[in-house]
Amino acid sequence: MSVAETIADSVAGYTHVGERAHGFGLYAYCEHQAIERGKHARALDRLIREHGWHGDAGGTLLGSAHRLFIDLKLAISHGEEAVLRELHRGEAFLLDKIEAALAGARLDRALAEALRRIAQAVREAVAELASRLRLVTGWDGARPSPG
Repeated sequence: MSVAETIADSVAGYTHVGERAHGFGLYAYCEHQAIERGKHARALDRLIREHGWHGDAGGTLLGSAHRLFIDLKLAISHGEEAVLRELHRGEAFLLDKIEAALAGARLDRALAEALRRIAQAVREAVAELASRLRLVTGWDGARPSPG
């Protein structure tokens, strides 16, 4: 799965949780993250296409979204803590993918800069989710989240 596909999965995940987790007070946070991550996904997709590279920010989104749907459906049934853990796990995974892409290949300067911006946004999301988990559980914030 490419970084662009994983970013698209992040958008789908936030949208999915936001639509289903009203009772946990996560709707506004998830809606904001889905919008912002969607902007990053579209910018990355545009950059990929401008350079004539083949790729699709939606790629395996259907399969990944289905797995995410099942995971989040189970998580939501177990409460806010489980939802936060699943979001944190997904964001930590995305950050690892982006960092590996930045470290592993010689990238076009514009693409590398776009990935650095996305990585910063994901780092902020990981920190925010860790903070929310600490409030709910007293979790110490170590990566990855226990569960």
